[in-house]
Amino acid sequence: MKELRALMIGAHNDECEYGLGGLTGLLVDRGVNVRYVNPAAKWHAAVSDEEKRETEEQEQEAARLLGAQKHMLGDRDRHVYLENENAVVELELEIHDFKPDMVFIQWPRDFHIEHVETAKASFKAICTAGPHGTRVSEVYAYQAGPNQTIDFHPDIAIDVTEAMPRVKDSLLVFNQVHANGQWLWKEKEVSAAYLGHINGFRYAETLKIVKFPEKNNDFILRTLLGDAFRWCGNTQYPACGYDFI
Repeated sequence: MKELRALMIGAHNDECEYGLGGLTGLLVDRGVNVRYVNPAAKWHAAVSDEEKRETEEQEQEAARLLGAQKHMLGDRDRHVYLENENAVVELELEIHDFKPDMVFIQWPRDFHIEHVETAKASFKAICTAGPHGTRVSEVYAYQAGPNQTIDFHPDIAIDVTEAMPRVKDSLLVFNQVHANGQWLWKEKEVSAAYLGHINGFRYAETLKIVKFPEKNNDFILRTLLGDAFRWCGNTQYPACGYDFI
């Protein structure tokens, strides 16, 4: 049986663990090979070589605790990450190298400029990878956090309750500039509990569909997750009701 692969792209060092840590645990438990790619977070400015080494060890350990591998790209010492041709090519090469069946990218409506730019670069890389030989079956967007991502009206809720202890262990590893593990876990626990509450789970992560499967195939994600996968908007209020008001 072919090994399934999921590529998760997030701007900064903690994006994937925070935004998709629960889903990562579920996919890994089901035999999926998961790779994180962070194109805008290799180092923070004005830190020592020792701090850089400790930071990199934390980043790899946080992914390992969830069962994922992690690729850190770029260098933030002297510039802001922006979507450009080089950024798109760099991410496209990751797609060609890993050959994912599913790709998860950030939602482009966000208050953080590097989240926005990473989302744009990721989308373009997926679009250009196809004609260049690597077609991705399905693509989803996720939110960076309740105080950053905006206008995110999800299509899918994932029950991540069983994976939350591992998410906690992963997030608590972070102890660095702009990534305090205690704060990350506190916010994640509260937001996942809220998303779970409104979708009938204890804890949930949510996704938007960016690309549907080809040729009327079922969603790989739905097939893998079974009862842990739930369409949003199946309660009293339609998920997209805001369009009609």
